[in-house]
Amino acid sequence: MVRAYQGGTGGCSEPLVPLPGVEVTRETVQAALLRTREAAQIARTGNVDDAELAFAGYCTVCTLAGVRRELRDEPLFGKVHDLTHNLDGIVRQKDKALAKGLCQDVLAIEVEFWKDRRPDEVARLLDSIAQRLEQALALLPVER
Repeated sequence: MVRAYQGGTGGCSEPLVPLPGVEVTRETVQAALLRTREAAQIARTGNVDDAELAFAGYCTVCTLAGVRRELRDEPLFGKVHDLTHNLDGIVRQKDKALAKGLCQDVLAIEVEFWKDRRPDEVARLLDSIAQRLEQALALLPVER
C-alpha cells in the first residue's frame, strides 16, 4: 500500500518546491483531473485501498463498483501529488487562495490515507482536489 504522508500539514502558505520529472501542461492536468475523479468514484464504493492507489498513480487496474477495470491515463500521468508541486507556482501567480487550497487538500488526503481511511472523507477530499484542478486548468494557457 502506498503511504505518502511523511509529516505535518504545514507549508502551503509558501510556494511549493517543483519536483523533477513532471511537466505541467493542459494534458497532464486534465489527466490528473480524470485520475482524481476516478479515485473519488472508487472511494465512494468503500474501496479506500484502490482509491489510494489510483490517486497515487500506482493502480492501472482498480475495482470500481465491484468490477476490475483499467484506468485511462496511467501512461500519461503518475502521481497527482507531484504534479501539484509543479502546478503550484503557476497557479499561485494568478490565484494564491486556489494554490493554497489545492496544497492543503493534497496534504489532507495524504493524512486521511495514512490515518483514518474513511471512504466518505476520502471521496470528499478527492472531489475537492478535482474541483481545484479544474479551476487551475482554467488558468493555464491554451497550447497551440
